[in-house]
Amino acid sequence: MKKILLGLLGVLLISLFSYICFILNGDSIKQNLTAKVNNTLNSNSYTWANASLVGQSIESTNIVKLTGIAPSDEEKMNAQMLVSKIDGVGGVENQIVVDKKQPTEDNTQKLQEGKKELTQNEEKNSTAVKEVAQEQTQNPKEEIEKNKDLAKNEAYHIYMVKNAKNKIFLEGFVPSKELHETLVKKAGDLFDKENVVDNLKVVPDAPKDWNYMSEFGLEKLAEVDFGDMNITESSYVFKAHLSSHDKKIEFLNGIKKVMSDPANHYGRYRGDYIVTAPLQTQKNIKVAVEDKKVENNNTNISKDNKDIDKKEEVSNKPTKTMTCQELLDRTLGSKKIHFQFNSYRIDKNSYTLLDDIVHTISDCHLGDKIIEIGGHTDSRGRSSYNKWLSQKRAENVKNYLVKKGISSHLLKAVGYGEEHPIADNKTEQGRAQNRRIEFKIKGE
Repeated sequence: MKKILLGLLGVLLISLFSYICFILNGDSIKQNLTAKVNNTLNSNSYTWANASLVGQSIESTNIVKLTGIAPSDEEKMNAQMLVSKIDGVGGVENQIVVDKKQPTEDNTQKLQEGKKELTQNEEKNSTAVKEVAQEQTQNPKEEIEKNKDLAKNEAYHIYMVKNAKNKIFLEGFVPSKELHETLVKKAGDLFDKENVVDNLKVVPDAPKDWNYMSEFGLEKLAEVDFGDMNITESSYVFKAHLSSHDKKIEFLNGIKKVMSDPANHYGRYRGDYIVTAPLQTQKNIKVAVEDKKVENNNTNISKDNKDIDKKEEVSNKPTKTMTCQELLDRTLGSKKIHFQFNSYRIDKNSYTLLDDIVHTISDCHLGDKIIEIGGHTDSRGRSSYNKWLSQKRAENVKNYLVKKGISSHLLKAVGYGEEHPIADNKTEQGRAQNRRIEFKIKGE
């Protein structure tokens, strides 16, 4: 009897051990299959899709559920087809949602017409921005809390731009409503109220002497023909143009005088000044040579005088200054900004090129103009999806430049999709040329 009981107990223990191993093995199967599917999705640039397994039982571990937001119905089905071909997947439950905000072929024309109308009504939009700013100041606590969230990923800064039409653009952060009102009033006094475009936000905890530096920037911009000043937490860059060399020297001497004053509040900031002006006219060398000719009574002086006249003519000829468009074209050259496959994520290898473009834009005096960042694709896929993807890529490039210190007012992202090819889409080489980002200087 004991032998029978012991035998039954042994069978039960073996069965229990087998069941536990089976359960553990099932969990391992779940984890391995989920990881396999997600890795496949990510490697094929379907980063917006997530995979999980349906149910808890062992029998359901090969049924994959897909979730996420797809840019189009076509991409939703492509993701499902990709997963269904993976070894070990027994079925796919597709719960991916399609992003309805992207432009479709039916409304693309309406979207373009809307953008054109928006451009034509720029002055009306500027007035609307001022009215919104006035409404916000009526609820300062709510505005400050909202701006705190907006400023989490940005360094404390203020950016001022004066264009050739004496219009001043203000963007960035100020620590209080009082300073906001002070700066806007000062800008109105210096540039006229109707020329002030105010996009300042109230965010507390400004660096020390922020009010002195911001007012100083406005005062200096009022002295130049056009320019900009970018102030960050501990440094600033002032770029400007004056109509003559003498005015440039006078302006820089005034800066030196202010900075040498021990009572000024700007000493803790590191500053750079980039001021341009037309070339100074050289003195007439011919007169000096003729005087020398009379004094020395040298018969060969006449020939020397002609040679010097020629040298003077060459030296007085102004050097051609490259335009901003030429500088951008030279920086970009034959290089391209690359993105991950079928995605608007910028390839890390393109960061260096984008940093070079940031430096080029920083050295430009755009005046009333802006830089259009144009996104272009090849002709493969649906035209509506190509336009959406090119818009996203252009916006991502703009966001990168803004994070590096370029004012968003100077940049405009436009997605053209496959509308403007520069090569034949029938060849791989041609399609590669058509997939590109272009930088074009545009009028305001």
